[in-house]
Amino acid sequence: MKYYDSNGNLVEFNGLKTDFEGANGVIYLNGNGISYKEYFSYAETKISRSIFELLKNINNPHLIKLIERYYLSEFINDYDSFVEEIKNTDPIYGTYNRDITKIDLYTYYWVEREYIDILEQPKDYLLDNINALLKLSDLLSANFVVVSDIKVDNTVCNKNSIILIDPDMYYFIPPECTSSNPKLQYDKKIDLRLKNRIRIIYLISDLCHKLTEHKNDYISNRISELFKSSIEEPYKADHILSKKFKGYKMPIEYLSK
Repeated sequence: MKYYDSNGNLVEFNGLKTDFEGANGVIYLNGNGISYKEYFSYAETKISRSIFELLKNINNPHLIKLIERYYLSEFINDYDSFVEEIKNTDPIYGTYNRDITKIDLYTYYWVEREYIDILEQPKDYLLDNINALLKLSDLLSANFVVVSDIKVDNTVCNKNSIILIDPDMYYFIPPECTSSNPKLQYDKKIDLRLKNRIRIIYLISDLCHKLTEHKNDYISNRISELFKSSIEEPYKADHILSKKFKGYKMPIEYLSK
């Protein structure tokens, strides 16, 4: 099928379909390390233009690297108006920030998924990744972005890092401030920063629960206990975990005691 990119150029995609198919789209490999997500025509959950452009400009190894957004040409009746519309990427505030002109496909750099057991990696793997992901969530919070729908299925783990993918449901919250009232803006960011950090910690906890061969009630309870205090004090999460792992080489050693 043929698509227009964000500059109005016509492009045709013929990638290799992968096994990664969700409720709202399918992933294809397009060669040279580039892949794309093609949304189903009936999909209601699609990434917004403003979120896409923000994430595209964030160069972080723990976040999927977006490249370009596309729109199905067969639905475009007024080309000039369409091109003018899709160039507008000002943040849209509100529930999920859905655009009138929705993205139908987007390209990104493929990230290889490796099924590793996080609990049997050196403890620095877990500590370094949670620290990096918390910093990433802080950056997104500073831009009023809710890190929504982050879960195991929307995460890639490999030997180098933990990477957030599928940001379809990330959205902006209203800053609720004016130039004469900066305190409202500050308070909003602080509240969002706290909630996004908690989302990250829950994600790491879920990864430790699910991506491990050590599946039993004892280990499961120990994992929950491990992250409980970090969830209660999300600004100290990396320090709390580092202190708990002192004297251990791998998380599983701590969890098995």
